[in-house]
Amino acid sequence: MEYPTISLGQYLRNEREKRGLSIDEAALETNIAKKYIEALEKDEYGFFPAEMYVTGFLSSYIEILELDKELVLSMYKRAISKEKEAPLEVFYDLHTTNRGVRKNGRWIVLSIPILLIFAVIAFINTRSGSVSSQQESMQISDYSARKNSIITNVSLLELEQNNQFSIGTEDTIVLLDEETEVVAIEFLGVVQRNKQIKFNIGQNQYVYKKGDVLNTDISGNGINDLSLEIISVTEKNVELVIILKKEIAQTSFFDTTPYLKSIRNTVPLAIVNNKDIFNATISATRPVWVGYQADTAEEQQKLLNAGDTVKFTFIDGAKVSLGNAGVATITFSEFTNVIRGGTVGETSQSIFYKKTSGSDTTLYRSQLK
Repeated sequence: MEYPTISLGQYLRNEREKRGLSIDEAALETNIAKKYIEALEKDEYGFFPAEMYVTGFLSSYIEILELDKELVLSMYKRAISKEKEAPLEVFYDLHTTNRGVRKNGRWIVLSIPILLIFAVIAFINTRSGSVSSQQESMQISDYSARKNSIITNVSLLELEQNNQFSIGTEDTIVLLDEETEVVAIEFLGVVQRNKQIKFNIGQNQYVYKKGDVLNTDISGNGINDLSLEIISVTEKNVELVIILKKEIAQTSFFDTTPYLKSIRNTVPLAIVNNKDIFNATISATRPVWVGYQADTAEEQQKLLNAGDTVKFTFIDGAKVSLGNAGVATITFSEFTNVIRGGTVGETSQSIFYKKTSGSDTTLYRSQLK
C-alpha cells in the first residue's frame, strides 16, 4: 500500500477541495458537526472525546469523499502509533498550527529519540523512591522524592464524609485504611494544549480532561471498585471526585454515582416491574462508532455501517457512547419505545438504569454532558 507523503489531515483536506466541497457542505452531507471535520483536517485527534469517535467520523467522511477506507484508516493508525512513541508534550506540539513549529518539524522529528532517552531517565529517577507502591501489600509510600510534590493522606472514613478534592497538578492523594495504603493517585502534571491531567494509579498511567470519569479495578477481583471524575483542570490545580467502594456485591450492580455531576437530562422510559434482564439493540442508518458497557463488564466498541445492529443484555444498567449519535437508535425488546441516539453530527453518552419508587420499578435514561 502506497501512502501519501502528507499527513492524513492534509490528505483529507486536499481530497475535499478536489471535489469542490466546502467544510459546511461536507458537514451537511456527512451529518458531522463542522468542528469535528475541521479537527480531522488539522490532525487534532486530541479534540475528540475518545478514539472511537475519530474512527467513526473518519468512516463517514471516507464515504462522501469516495476514498480507500483501508488506506485512510491505516494512515490514521500510523499517525497515532508515531505520536504514542513521543512524550505527550511533543505529541501536542506536533498538532499545533503555528507556522514556526511547522517550519521546524524536521528538527522535532530528529530530536524525538533524544527526548525519549531523557524521558526514560527522568521517569526512572522520579519513580526510584516509590517502588513499594507497586507491591500487592502496600504500606505508606515515599512520594516526597518528587520535587514540589505534596502528599495528601485521606482515610476511608474521611472519604465517606467528603470525596471532592482540589490539589496541585503534581501532588499525590493516598487513600488509607487505618495505616495501610489502599491506593495512591499520583498526578504528574498538565498537558497544556487540551488542559488534560496526567496521573498514575498503581502501574497504570492515564491522561484525562475535564468531565472524564475513570472506573477501575484496584482490588484485582474483576469488579470496578474505584471511580474518579475530573471536575476541572487548571495550570496549577486539579479538582476531582473520588468514590471507593469498600464492599462490592457479587451480583451485577450498576453504580450511577460517578455520573451524577455529568447528567444533562433524565427521562423515564418504561415501568419494568418483574423484568430482570434487558435486551438492547443499537441500529445504524449510517456509519457510526458504538461503545457499550453492560453492568460491570468491560466496555465493547464496534463500527456499525448503514443497516447494521448490535445487541447486548444487562441486568441493572448500561452505558452507551455514540460517535455520530443522530444516525443511531436504541430499542429494547421489553417495551416498544424507539430511542434516538442523539443529535446528528454530535457525540453522545447515556446511561440506562433502574430505580424503584413505591411499588414500581422504572427504567431511566440519563444523557451525559
